[in-house]
Amino acid sequence: MIIPLDGMATTPYIALADDDEEDKEMLAAHFLERHPGTVFKFFRDGQEIIRFLEACPTSAFPHLIVLDYKMPMLTGADVLKILSRDSRYDAIHKIVWSTSGHDQYVAECMQNGADKYLTKPNDISELDETITQLSAVFQRALASTPS
Repeated sequence: MIIPLDGMATTPYIALADDDEEDKEMLAAHFLERHPGTVFKFFRDGQEIIRFLEACPTSAFPHLIVLDYKMPMLTGADVLKILSRDSRYDAIHKIVWSTSGHDQYVAECMQNGADKYLTKPNDISELDETITQLSAVFQRALASTPS
């Protein structure tokens, strides 16, 4: 589900940036099986999510950002570096997921503010674990939001 910006101020949502439409749809669909009613806002690449966040009032920030590592224009790590330069984004929880679990990618993302780095799943049990880890971070984000 995608909602307009003006409705986001009170609706917790997940911002998901990935250039692979199938990966976005798979992740959102399986997350929604466990958490019906969760709202997702999709982005095609790193530049698109950065433009959105720069124009977004703080009260309408996502509770969680999920970034693919390998996107055109800006990688997930590039997005994290940009966000880390502005304290407005510090309270947003961030997860990077990628087909590669290369140690250098993981270290770079964690050093630039990622809460977790997950490898994209290859089967249903890995997908279940990915959803479990995303759920835990999303629940922490909800719990840390002032009512």
